[in-house]
This record gives sequence, structure tokens and C-alpha cells, in this order.
Amino acid sequence: MSKANVLVVDDQPNVVRVCRQLLESTGYHTEGAASGEEALSLAKQADFDVILMDLLLPGMDGVEAFKSIRQFNPEAVGIIITGHGDEGSAVAALRAGLVDFLHKPFTFPELTNAVEGALQKACEQREAVRLSALIPIFDVSNAVTASQDLKSLLDLVLQIALRESRATRGSLMVVDDESGDLVIGASVGIPQEGASAARVKLGEGIS
Repeated sequence: MSKANVLVVDDQPNVVRVCRQLLESTGYHTEGAASGEEALSLAKQADFDVILMDLLLPGMDGVEAFKSIRQFNPEAVGIIITGHGDEGSAVAALRAGLVDFLHKPFTFPELTNAVEGALQKACEQREAVRLSALIPIFDVSNAVTASQDLKSLLDLVLQIALRESRATRGSLMVVDDESGDLVIGASVGIPQEGASAARVKLGEGIS
């Protein structure tokens, strides 16, 4: 199985070259950039799993560049590269969403450990997102199991849908057994008279 894609960003060409050589020797695919602007351009052309970003760059700094990349590649994880005396800025970078930092000069094991650790954190973040997406399904399942009353069940399902969508009003339509039309079975934030009168033929659009 191929390893991750890594973008190395530093205004010192030797740092970029050595990092790329070391990472590629262990199977990673790499690209290099000398500025935040160049990194942003490369990241728009390809998805990178890990971004090694120098903190102090000409023009756009490392934290600003990483934030810009995350706007269209939210799953990318970042490692900040710092020199001596940049500890305060490195802590600020961690608070901005980068997951680790490396002090120059760093060793080969420190580099690979940081990249592997960042990938592990990325996996944990994706798993957390996946599990959070399952919560509404479990909630609906529990509601179906616990409720024997259709109206109460519809109210619960609608509450869950509103919570997950962060909406303040909405309705849930069901098929009327007698007419076969869609009618509102549960609603929140909709006048009662409007909800009671709403009726749609199956196959018709709902505006």
C-alpha cells in the first residue's frame, strides 16, 4: 500500500531537499515549496495528507498558509518547523490547528516520527467524524425501539433532524393511508393551521 503525500514548505532549499529525500527513502510521496504562496498553489493541484510548514516564510507565514490550505483540504494535517526562540509562535501554531512541531535542526527519526504521528492523528480525527455522523442513526434507532406511538416517534425523529442540521423549524411528511397524499406528520416552528392544511400528491415537487 502506498504511503501518504507530504508537502515540505521551507524557504531554505537544503531543508526542503533533505526532508524530501529522507521521506521518499521510506516510501512517502513528496513535493516541495519555498513559500506559503507556492504551497497554496501546489495544494490546489493535489491533495496532501501531511504538510511540513516552516513557521517563518517570506510573504504569507506558515500558519496563514496552512489555514488557507485547510479551507479546501480540511483533512490535511500540519507540522510546523521552527528555529530556536520560536517556541511561543509554535504553541500559537498548535492552537491554530497544526498537530506537532519540529525544532531545527531535527534528526531523521524525529522527522519520521512526527509525520507518522500526524497521520495517526488524522486517522483519529476522521474516525471521530465518522462516529459523530452515526449518532443520529443510533438516536433514531433508539426512538423506534422505545416508542410505540407514531406521533411521538415522528416528533423524536424531527427533533433529531433539526438538531443535526441546526435548523429552528421544519416538518416531517408521511403518506396518508386514506388518500395516499403526503401530509405533515410532525412540525416545529410552523403554524398549526398551515401544517394541518399542507397536502402534496406523491410525485409532485415540494417548494
